[in-house]
Amino acid sequence: MGKCEKRAWPLTLGLLVNAVALAVHGLIENLPEGLFILMELAAIVLMLWGIVETRRRAGL
Repeated sequence: MGKCEKRAWPLTLGLLVNAVALAVHGLIENLPEGLFILMELAAIVLMLWGIVETRRRAGL
């Protein structure tokens, strides 16, 4: 695994959490909205962390 793949895992995990949240929200009709929002916020934080880490290590 190269350096790019090692530092991009938070972004990849965030995208995966986002996809799972959307799938669960679509499959379970009576899912509490708060749980869906919490999953989406976790995905956003992971994606932002991945972007910041990638840019920080690239020196931008």
